[in-house]
Amino acid sequence: MYVCHCMAVSDRTVRAAVSSGATTVEDITDKCHAGAGCGGCHQILQSMLDAMDSGAPLAGDSAA
Repeated sequence: MYVCHCMAVSDRTVRAAVSSGATTVEDITDKCHAGAGCGGCHQILQSMLDAMDSGAPLAGDSAA
């Protein structure tokens, strides 16, 4: 699912950016360009960072 529509960045790409060391929304933007457009996705990017940091499953995650 796209989390950044301006830059057409998916949740998988954002998760990969976080897994490779992104710890802030700005880091995510630097790694994969999510959040570089209008900024409307910054809140969901932060939520994804928080969830991945806590180890909680993200919405849309599946066992598949």
